[in-house]
Order: sequence, then structure tokens, then C-alpha cells
Amino acid sequence: TECSGTTVTLDAQNSSLSHLWNTGATSQTVDVITSDTLIVTVTDLNGCVGMDTTIVVVNPLPSALLGNDITICEGDTLLLNAGNSTFNFEWNTTETTQTIKVANSGIYSVRVFATGCEDTDDIEVVVQPNPVVDLGGNQIVCDGEKVTLDAQNSTLSHLWNTGVTNQTLDVTTTDTLIVTVTDVLGCLGADTAIVTVNVMPAIDFGTDIEVCDGDTVTLDAQNAGFTYDWSTGVTTQEIEVTQTGTYSVRVYANGCEDTDDVMVTFQPNPIVDLGIDLELCEGEEAVLDAGHAGFLHDWSVGATDQTIKVKSGGDYNVIVTDNKGCKGVGSITVLVNSLPLVSITSTESNVCLDGGEVSLIVNPIGGQLSGLGLSGDVFNPRMSGLTNDALNWVVYDYTDGNGCSSKDSTSVTVREEPAAPMLNDTTICIGEAVNYFVSSTSELTYSWVN
Repeated sequence: TECSGTTVTLDAQNSSLSHLWNTGATSQTVDVITSDTLIVTVTDLNGCVGMDTTIVVVNPLPSALLGNDITICEGDTLLLNAGNSTFNFEWNTTETTQTIKVANSGIYSVRVFATGCEDTDDIEVVVQPNPVVDLGGNQIVCDGEKVTLDAQNSTLSHLWNTGVTNQTLDVTTTDTLIVTVTDVLGCLGADTAIVTVNVMPAIDFGTDIEVCDGDTVTLDAQNAGFTYDWSTGVTTQEIEVTQTGTYSVRVYANGCEDTDDVMVTFQPNPIVDLGIDLELCEGEEAVLDAGHAGFLHDWSVGATDQTIKVKSGGDYNVIVTDNKGCKGVGSITVLVNSLPLVSITSTESNVCLDGGEVSLIVNPIGGQLSGLGLSGDVFNPRMSGLTNDALNWVVYDYTDGNGCSSKDSTSVTVREEPAAPMLNDTTICIGEAVNYFVSSTSELTYSWVN
């Protein structure tokens, strides 16, 4: 039994005799390289024959060819195949299969054998480290900011999942970025970075604010969904302010923030004082003055002057607006009292100089009489100093509890006593008549008595 590729020489000896092989050869020896059954016949000079048979088995000789030394990339797996599937295998890794997978650098050898035939081979495997790529991890930025991702390895090839082939990539929107770096051997290194671009809040209170005392200012930081930190300690989106001051707010979320402040000034309202409520007497007039010359005035009666004149009772209101729009309100109630009803009469409208006193009747009582010849509520013609049918007016003034006054008057004429006519006694006969005539320079009333 031999292995393929080996020559077996069969020798029938008896070099001086004649030989005959079943292959037709006549030599003492024959070379056999394939499996066969060989028969040789040896004949001497006497014709005597000797024979022998040999079976030659030529087994296949394995050929272990692992190929040339090779370099693979880190993470790759190389399949080594020893071929010769019907043979036995013995690797220096202790494995006994026809193929083995390797992923580490080293020299790998195999012995292939069967039926006494064997072959060996070895191969050196070098594992090339993949390019190291580190994009720095996931990044969070704010709207308007830029992230520059750097894949390093400036001498190698780069390919981003955006199609860009530069070493660096500028990112301004939310995205998942993947870069693959390839070296000259085709070994790959890759990394992934998630860039999140969060919304940047924007707040602008505008110019400082001026309002009037009593108003409420609502400050709105906008940007719903964010977190708020006001200088007042409040954490809501809106705050209401009623006092002069500077108010600031920080609006933030996910690392993005904006701030702003505003000065709020509360201007004093005009102070309007129309005074205490008024009481007038019927027919009187009062001037109401709201003050604040040069400001706008709006009276409840429709007037727009600083002052108004009032005669009627009621509530009077005025709104005074300054040049900043701040308003002051004044109110006053005016009560108009009716004048008292006053009357005066005399017991006589004509009185003789010596005719005695005339009583004056007044209503209501408690007022003041004025005129000539008065003594209390009595008119004395003689005290008046009036003569010759003089007309005397007596005036009665009365002021009630509200201070309202009315007056009334009456007249008394003082007349002189007429001289009595002188009549002479006359005797007449029955049936006769006599006429008496009295002459006077003034109109007199005559009363005759029989």
C-alpha cells in the first residue's frame, strides 16, 4: 500500500531467468504507480516455471492548500478550507473539520490524512483593525445652532448617510447621522450620532410699559410648553403685575432658553376733588371745578370744560384724563332746596294818620320785617312820618332752616284826615228839600246821616 505519487518497484529476483508480467513486461522488475494486481512468471532454462502475485494499492495523496497569507478586517470571519473532503483533518486549533472559521490574527496549520497518506499546509491570517470612528455621541442643540460632526481619520474615505463624503458634517436639523470610514484595505469603521435640534424660545416684551394706577398688566412669556422662571418667583406663562418695577423671565426647555425684561411703570391718576356735597336754594347757581387745567374733562352732563355751572339738583360726575391716558374721577351731589313760601298781609291797606295801628300778618313767622313806622309786627302811621297819601311798602324776609330766603311785601297808604264840611242849620217847610254841597280837592267818600 502506497500513496498516490509514490512508485512501487516489484522485483521478481532470479536475474538469470526469464520473466513475464501480466502487464506484458519481461523485466525482472516493474514500477507500479497505480493500484493493480501484478502476476509474474519466472521460467528457468529447463522450462520450469515459478509464479507470484502481488496486489499493489495506491491510496490518494491529499493536497492541503490553504492559499496565500491573508489580511482580514477586524470583526470579519475567514473560512479556511482544507479541501480533501474524504480525509481526516487535524488543525492546530484542535478542530477536526474540513473547514474552520477564524477571526483572530495567527498562523493556522492543518494536517490532512487517511490510509497512511497525508499533507500539511499553513496560512498566516492578519486581522487589520477597523478605523476607529467616534462622533462624540448624541448631541442636543438649540434651533439656530450648528453641530459639526467629525469622523476623524483624515487620510481615509468617508461616506455619510446624507451622501456627503467629507470628514466633517454640519448639522442644523434633527437627524440620525451615520458615517462609514473605509481604509485602503476596505476595512470599515462606523458610528452613529443622533442630533436633536430643540426649539429655541423667543421672547420679546417690547418697549417698557406705562399704565395707570389701578390697572393690571398681564405679562405673557409666550412659548407654551416651556418652563418659566419669573423674577417674582412665579412659574406660570403669564403673570399679572400691579406695581412699578422691572420684571424679567427666563424661558427654557431641553437646554434652550431665552430671557427678557421689561420696566412697568404705574402712573398716578389725576386726583379730582369737587368738594363736599352742595346744597343750593332754588334759583341759586354753583360752579363745579374739576381742576387739572389742560387735561381732558368729561362731565356726566356732557360738558368738556374744566368748570361747569349747575342750578339743578342731582349727582354730577367728571372724568379727568391726563396726557398719558390716566383717569381720575370726581363726584358730587347737589341738592336744590325749594324756597320757602312767604306771605304778608295787613289788616288795613289804607290808614289815616291818626287812624291807629295796623297789624301785619306774616307766614311763616320768624322772619324780618322792614319798612317805615314798624314796631314789631305793627305799623304805626304816625311813627312812619308819612303824610299826604304816601304809599308805604312793608317787606317781609324769611330764611328757612336750609338757609333759603323768600320775601313778600304789602303796602299801606297813610292818608290825612279830611276837614269836616261846615253845614248851616236850615228850616224848611214840609214837602220842601234842601241841597247841601261839600267840595274837596281829593277823592273822598261821604256818608250822610239824617
